[in-house]
Amino acid sequence: MSSSPPSPPHGPDASFCDPGVDPPCFLGLGVWVWVLLILGLFGCVGAWLVFFWMHARRGNTPGQLAKFAEAVFFAAHSHPNDSRLHGRAASSHPCIDLLEAQNCCCCLPLSLGLLLLGVIDCTRLALGIVYAADSIVIYTQTDPDDAAAAYAGLMVPVLRQNVEGYLWPCLLNDSIKVLLWTLVALTVCWEMNGPIQLLLAWLPVDLAFTVVFAVFNSQSAEELCQVDLRVYAASGHVGFRRNYLSHLPPGPLLLDARGVPDVCLTFWRQEVAVAAGDCVGCAILSWCIFYIGVSRMRSWDRASGPIRGGLQSV
Repeated sequence: MSSSPPSPPHGPDASFCDPGVDPPCFLGLGVWVWVLLILGLFGCVGAWLVFFWMHARRGNTPGQLAKFAEAVFFAAHSHPNDSRLHGRAASSHPCIDLLEAQNCCCCLPLSLGLLLLGVIDCTRLALGIVYAADSIVIYTQTDPDDAAAAYAGLMVPVLRQNVEGYLWPCLLNDSIKVLLWTLVALTVCWEMNGPIQLLLAWLPVDLAFTVVFAVFNSQSAEELCQVDLRVYAASGHVGFRRNYLSHLPPGPLLLDARGVPDVCLTFWRQEVAVAAGDCVGCAILSWCIFYIGVSRMRSWDRASGPIRGGLQSV
């Protein structure tokens, strides 16, 4: 009777190293990486503290610095055409006029700034579409009841249904937003408000789906990693954002106390970082798109292009 193969070794709790990283390590990363991160954090905080301390010695409080920044942000010019309003006629809401007058980064036209934001947003959406589409194609082939499935039985049916439950809606959301950006890009030269209004209305929907995707995908990252390992062992397929599969160390994988491979813990940390960055980026982009989009529509509605000779009174 043959003896059973030895169980894979278990890695340490916190001092394990990711594949390709030399010890000593902490949570998969080299200790020198943590030292650089901590030094960089304290360096940035220290620089800000020194900045405020130098101004405090000059009698400038943080409140005065904030008011000074606001004054510079809303600064006018002695020549109306050179001011932030660029000679546009004022409305009954001067505060909104001043905000609108900032344009995009105070230097780009509103339409160009909106399209540049669209390029950045569509790049983010394209990455989400590729990830969702690749995951759906692979995981739908794990149905044990489908005789033609290439990876039948490699994924628990309940996990597959849960994953498809948030991958399909997020894929649809990203595709709709890319379509809306396409309509905006094709109609911005004709000063049509409709596509921009649809885009602005979809911003909270996209932000909500981004948060939902981040939460559910992060929760399932360890289980999905183990499925990807089985799929890679069966076919050698390396999915999008799963490059770690092609760099697996030889021999049995290190396991934690729960029996989860350490490489899956690395993948989980990667997905958490990507999800957090995606949520923050989506929130910032949504605010910028809303600000620039509303300003662009207000400018069209008032037909407030540059007026030769400055502000004109009726």
